[in-house]
Amino acid sequence: MTSTCAVLPLALALLLPAHSLAQGPQLLADVQVTPELEPWSYPRDLTPFGAGVLFAATREDVGEELWFSDGTTSGTRLVAEVRPGTADGYWGPIVVAGPLAFFAADDGIRGAELWCTDGTRAGTRLVLDVAPGAGGSNLRELTAVGSTLFFLADDGVHGFELWRSDGSVAGTWLVTDLLPGPGHGVLSEVVGLSGGVVFAGDDGVNGTEPWYSDGTLAGTTLLLDIAAGPASSSPGSLTVINGRVWFRADDGISGSEPWTTDGTPTSIAMLTDLRPGAASSRPTSFCALGNAVVFAAYDGPLMELWRADAQGVALVSGITGADPDQFRSTGSRVYFPVVNGLSTRVWSSDGTTGGTAPISGANHTAARQLAVNGDVLWFAGTDPVHGEEPWTARSGVGAMVADVRPGVLDSQPGGFAPFPGTNRMVFAATDPPIGREPWTSDGTPGNTRLLSNVNPRRPGATLGSAPYGLVDAAGTAYFVADDGVHGPELWKSDGTNAGTALVADLDPDPTPSLPPRVLAAIGDTVYFAADDGIHGQELWRANGSSLAMVADIRPGASSSVPWSACAIGARLFFTASDGIAGEELWVTDGSTANTRLVADLRPGGENSYVHSLRNASGTLFFFADAQGGPEDELWRSDGTAAGTTLVRDFANGPVVEGGGLQMVAIGSRIVFTAGTYSNRELWVSDGTPANTFWLADLGIDRRYDGPELVSAEGRAWFVADDGVHGVELWSSDGTISGTRLVADIAPGATSSWPEFLATGAGVLWFAAQDPALGVEPFVSDGTAGGTRMVGDLVPGYGSSAPMNFAAVGTRRVLFRAGSPSTGPELLVSDGSAVGTLAFDIRPDHHGSLPGSFVLSAGRVIFFADDGMHGQEPWVIEPGATSQSIGLRCTRGGVAPRLGATDPVLGGSTRITATNGPAATAGFLILGLRDGAPIGILGCTVLVGTPLAWVPLAIPTSQGDLAIPSDPSLAGALIAIQAWYFPTDGSLTPSASNGVYLTLGN
Repeated sequence: MTSTCAVLPLALALLLPAHSLAQGPQLLADVQVTPELEPWSYPRDLTPFGAGVLFAATREDVGEELWFSDGTTSGTRLVAEVRPGTADGYWGPIVVAGPLAFFAADDGIRGAELWCTDGTRAGTRLVLDVAPGAGGSNLRELTAVGSTLFFLADDGVHGFELWRSDGSVAGTWLVTDLLPGPGHGVLSEVVGLSGGVVFAGDDGVNGTEPWYSDGTLAGTTLLLDIAAGPASSSPGSLTVINGRVWFRADDGISGSEPWTTDGTPTSIAMLTDLRPGAASSRPTSFCALGNAVVFAAYDGPLMELWRADAQGVALVSGITGADPDQFRSTGSRVYFPVVNGLSTRVWSSDGTTGGTAPISGANHTAARQLAVNGDVLWFAGTDPVHGEEPWTARSGVGAMVADVRPGVLDSQPGGFAPFPGTNRMVFAATDPPIGREPWTSDGTPGNTRLLSNVNPRRPGATLGSAPYGLVDAAGTAYFVADDGVHGPELWKSDGTNAGTALVADLDPDPTPSLPPRVLAAIGDTVYFAADDGIHGQELWRANGSSLAMVADIRPGASSSVPWSACAIGARLFFTASDGIAGEELWVTDGSTANTRLVADLRPGGENSYVHSLRNASGTLFFFADAQGGPEDELWRSDGTAAGTTLVRDFANGPVVEGGGLQMVAIGSRIVFTAGTYSNRELWVSDGTPANTFWLADLGIDRRYDGPELVSAEGRAWFVADDGVHGVELWSSDGTISGTRLVADIAPGATSSWPEFLATGAGVLWFAAQDPALGVEPFVSDGTAGGTRMVGDLVPGYGSSAPMNFAAVGTRRVLFRAGSPSTGPELLVSDGSAVGTLAFDIRPDHHGSLPGSFVLSAGRVIFFADDGMHGQEPWVIEPGATSQSIGLRCTRGGVAPRLGATDPVLGGSTRITATNGPAATAGFLILGLRDGAPIGILGCTVLVGTPLAWVPLAIPTSQGDLAIPSDPSLAGALIAIQAWYFPTDGSLTPSASNGVYLTLGN
């Protein structure tokens, strides 16, 4: 029987103390107060240009953009901010052609396209939007020939083909559509020669072969069909030396061997067949050595060094362990690293056997990042005393340049580039606390210095505590954070600065190999995995009054590594390994005595890889590999070995790649995906083999790591492509007929790519791409007409990129979104454009990157970075909210449930009590939350000081509680709970969950 009981309005203004409501988000606690280390600019792509160098670097207020330096600190400056705001504009690489430097960049509107600069802000511009729209043309193989740039690009019509540009729109065009239509004619290997380029191209007739182009259609010709017919010779390692291109190719007879050409069809020829017959020598790393050419190739199983000159081709030396990608020539010598056991030494060669040997001088044990300036080799070398530092080699003699980062720690120098016309080099190096910044040197210690601190430290800034794992346990928030003293440990907060504190320093090691992980909250208790330095990582629990290890599952210092977890009632299911049974399913009620292995699904020490634990009306479903094959099986469990049963063995398909499987519960059933990573299908099960069946093959989207399935309002929501509508939003009620497209947001075969699905305010929230308005927040009630954009937060095609949707109460959702000018920031929304408010926590346009929103006793705690304190916990009071807390106390299998709407000042809150047990008298307790939960008669009282008792009808009661309009009550907290007492006088009551009502707007 369902009954409605009008709850009498109470004089709350007389009963509750006044509260002040905080305006906007506030820093909850600066957990990590260590002064901020110098941020790094990560310089890269250092390129000589004019009288200095161009390079890409990151500064916090502009992101990664193009910079220039004349070799002085004052002459190091930002060239231009291609993409306004903190998002990165630069893509690279940088290629100089005449007076201009060309590079790929993304202005946030057109995608990555071709840009050029003369080194000034005014002279930095987009050359051409090759692929119109936001997709970008995927530029590659930028190659300079005089003042002309050749490059490969895909304009969306012709596929990857050869283009050219002089820096003007009129002078930028597609040279040829070598493979007509959308197929790719040119994918790699372009080098400049004789006013044009030689490249590896495929015209669809001759396979991939060497071509030459002078930048015109008429001047683009096949040099030779080396592998006759449609077979490919696959030219590779194209290198220009002394007016000729040297490369490897396979004619189908002699294997992959060295070839050369001057760019004309009559000149192309195989140099020699180093490995006679069909075997390949696979030549690579062609380098100039005076009038000769040296290269690496195989004459049998080992790589060796060869020399080619007017007298022919001759073996120089065997060089087992050489890195073929790092051959560098100074003209008179060739340098290369050689691996010998654990050591990597730089060798040099003058082209003779006797002149090929490791460089002499101070000993180094590792070498990389080889570069040349004149007759000097620069490289990153490592020795046991100084770590990895900049080194040079002259005439085969090596020496360390300077100990940039004093002591044995590495400065990791790299990206060496010469200043034009000088013996100086510029390179990236790391020297904390300055960070990774550009350095310059002439090869002597005294003249090796920091070029510029591009990304300087902000005065007063502190490091972040890197918090994670935020959960609420009956009004107390728990999370893991590092305060810089104790390492990652468990913290708790009541939503105030004074009430935010370290729970305990369990592990004396500040840098544990297994950081703690929060697994779940049950009632007022949080369960987490931690290592106390004695027992290894084991299962722990904490609440307001106690902290204890639940069990030393793997005795001694070894770790059981509790991992995947799912709470069902008062029990926690999780995975762990006791060292005997392997990683299997475990269960606990929080006591050591009742912490046990549920079942050894794969007997012995093998792991069954239990994952995707889900609660479906009190039954646990999960995937596991109990057979030891490539497939996962579907299982269910009631927490006992006998009650843990195989639902379906997918040995004959379709589950073959379990890591990507997803599962959600809708009532007592589960909906899940099964299949390969590239082909997901939708299934449903009630836990019996007979009722486990395929729902639809809809091409479940696998682009993202986030959850693909979300459960809400008795349906499973997911993203799929049926081959007609593109990737769109779908839902299922667990039946074939009830599995349907919700809305075709981007009409036709175009996809809207929904993602970040979450529920809140009675609807589904998600991000989707409108063809005209970009990626914006959407909501859906499950119908096409009720699926709509919340608002075009970044007007036009720009995207606000919303994510991290989280419900707070019954009316509002918090999420993260932003624009190029604000970066990702906090937004609060009721689902309408006018009801969507943004908070700029970090006003320097980086965006505060807010996330992990959790409602806790009327406050929302989340993590954000305001630009001064690093990533830390923050708090915001969102107004009126209702929150279910605690566990239900069940008698006779009936679990009472209590719910309420948000208590808005001047309105009312609808309170609904359901599942009231028969033959009981029900009461609603209304009071304050001013104390810890206490146990009575086997149930838990979740109300502190009672203010009123209201009778309830059985089994369902519903009524409204009037909320005064008094502004002083904003933020006041009420606790309610339903209790049911047997009418036969026995002391076995039942109790519902509690509800915290926070008054507000």
